[in-house]
Amino acid sequence: MEKPITLKIKETKQNLVKALNESELPLFILEPILKDIYMETKAENLKQAQTDEYLYLKEIKGDADENNKNSSSGH
Repeated sequence: MEKPITLKIKETKQNLVKALNESELPLFILEPILKDIYMETKAENLKQAQTDEYLYLKEIKGDADENNKNSSSGH
């Protein structure tokens, strides 16, 4: 059985907190590091969403084109 996403999220959060604590860096140093990570993650998420939308619309258009070809050849 694959590990549930809720457990993966919990473990990821725990691992991040552990890594931050073990870094022994003060919060004023950690804050910009976390901000950079957040901004990079946000940008990648946006790119993925755009790719997903493009591929979905391309697939729908392909299905519609295929249906049009099939209905045209049936006449």
